[in-house]
Amino acid sequence: MHSRRAFLAGVGAAVGSTAGCLDSLRGSSNGDDDTLRLVMAPGEFQGVVVDHIGGKNGVLQEKLDEVGYDLELEMTWDDVTLFASDGHDVGSMNAVEAAQLGAERDRELAVFGRAGDVPPYSLIASRNDLSFGDSGGDFEVVTADYFALGDLTVDGEVDVASTGPLLGIVDQARGGELANAFYISDYLAEQGFSIPSLAMWVCPQSYLEDHRPAVEALLEAYQEGVDWLYDNPYDASKQEDYMEMLGVENESQAEWLVDWGLKTTKSLDTPVMWKDVGLPDSYIQGQESYLDRAAEHDVAPSDWDDHLSFHSL
Repeated sequence: MHSRRAFLAGVGAAVGSTAGCLDSLRGSSNGDDDTLRLVMAPGEFQGVVVDHIGGKNGVLQEKLDEVGYDLELEMTWDDVTLFASDGHDVGSMNAVEAAQLGAERDRELAVFGRAGDVPPYSLIASRNDLSFGDSGGDFEVVTADYFALGDLTVDGEVDVASTGPLLGIVDQARGGELANAFYISDYLAEQGFSIPSLAMWVCPQSYLEDHRPAVEALLEAYQEGVDWLYDNPYDASKQEDYMEMLGVENESQAEWLVDWGLKTTKSLDTPVMWKDVGLPDSYIQGQESYLDRAAEHDVAPSDWDDHLSFHSL
């Protein structure tokens, strides 16, 4: 029998079912058809890029202007729920969320771009006959503020914390007190799993068909934003509002995070942000394989491919 351990999961990074919390899903909002309504979470490097292209330098609106669209951008941690209930045209979520959402509401969703990676903890638990939950099971799971995870672990409030890439900054901030157990992405690779994306660009299939120029403009602008981030990683991460998005307290921590997550001069072998945001065939095949394996363990719907498709624009 597995011993019970306190296991901390970040609210912002958790991969959970959308069942029961979504009221409706529409192809587009009730507003003007010539406005692209984008909603996404305001965190990590993807949040920095979207804020940059959507506000500070305006390249997203410029590209939308070229094809006759306006932009409405909302950045919130409730992004998945709002994408479903408020009729935003484009959202950002992972493969399991998108598959669950499509199956629950009997809708067809389309994936047209990629961003960072996330390890599927529930899939690992299922494969190893482990149980996660708020009570009972092999682990006691509690939630906390995303950026508090590392400190709570170092302070002994919990035994293990598992979250996205930015937890790495805590080890630098606390002087090496936090030990890395393992990278789950490495474990998944050893088990033959493809790594699911934390943040894929998703829209209703009907929206992609009816408003493809707007979707292409968004993807082009996002690629320019990613290029900007990789060309100016230190300047970008040291801006005060972006430091808050990245969960760092000072410029030294911001510099460390860039070295760790983008320059990969620390412990990572690959960057935490995709440099090419399009969908190559190999990526699509990997995501489809991942969802098939997830469905075998009842993590994703068995008919996920009736509700979710991948498109290389």
